[in-house]
Amino acid sequence: MKGHILLFSLVAILIVACGTSDPDVLPAAEPVAAPEQEVAPPELLPVAPVATPEPEPEVAPEPEPTPVVESGAQQQLNAEGLPMTEARAKASEYYKNPGTGFGFLSVTSDPPRAAVTMGSERIGMTPIARWRGQVKMYLLRVDLPGYDTFSTNVYLKDNQTINVTVNLTALVRGESGMTISSRTGMLQITANVEDATIFVDNKYYDTAPRTIELSPGTHEVKVRKLGYREEVRTVTITTGRTTTLQINMHAT
Repeated sequence: MKGHILLFSLVAILIVACGTSDPDVLPAAEPVAAPEQEVAPPELLPVAPVATPEPEPEVAPEPEPTPVVESGAQQQLNAEGLPMTEARAKASEYYKNPGTGFGFLSVTSDPPRAAVTMGSERIGMTPIARWRGQVKMYLLRVDLPGYDTFSTNVYLKDNQTINVTVNLTALVRGESGMTISSRTGMLQITANVEDATIFVDNKYYDTAPRTIELSPGTHEVKVRKLGYREEVRTVTITTGRTTTLQINMHAT
């Protein structure tokens, strides 16, 4: 019994001893939390506007070349720009009739027995049935005494015959004694000053004095010289006749 009491007393003493605090020792202060600082939000930088790309202009499609068609089918062209079918036809014709480099000329005239010249070569008297010459351009002349000379350019083609018919114009003797064509008339112009220039129907005809062969009808004549007033006249030309015109010029 005494033992239990003794154990109880020891326990009570230990409890009292543990609960007594040292007056010089202060209890540790609890850490005080620092006040939270307000954090300023980061400044926002201005955002540059995003450029909207402009739409690219629409390019019109190039027109397709128009094909060369014949009878509803497209034809190829050769180096000369001819459809192949036409080129083949020409080639076939050439092989059937190959070129010779020569052509032919037939000349008749009224009246006949006129001399015919091709270029610089006299080839005979009319009528000429079939003269053979190289393929090229010629100056054809037909001459008969008492008649106006006929001339024209003639081009001989390969293996072809050119037919020329000439109606010669007779020459007549005018009032001044000059021989002229029966289809034209003459204008004889003189002036009171030397070297005055002559224009008939605005065409230059050298200087006065001058005799000009003109077609029948009315013509305008202008005579000019530096330092003189221009003189204008109207004349009528008659077939087979010579008309005289005297111009008196006045100084300006």
